[in-house]
Amino acid sequence: MAFRAARAMSASGRESTGQRMESAALAAAREREAGRTAAAAESLQEMETLLAIAAELGDVAPAARDAVQAAITAARTSLGSAG
Repeated sequence: MAFRAARAMSASGRESTGQRMESAALAAAREREAGRTAAAAESLQEMETLLAIAAELGDVAPAARDAVQAAITAARTSLGSAG
């Protein structure tokens, strides 16, 4: 979801928050796979912060914002059941 939302942003939105949101999503997945749940949680927090900034700037559509937020919430739930 984060990738779809970022790819749908304008060029300036993608440059300011979209690319970083994609990087944070990748980092969260890598850290989770490596069993580093605290680091994965930090990356999810970064995603959430970037998503909020993008929403405030009008760079992400409300439906996309909600979908990404739901994915972040699901990922956090998954981290809580890991280990």
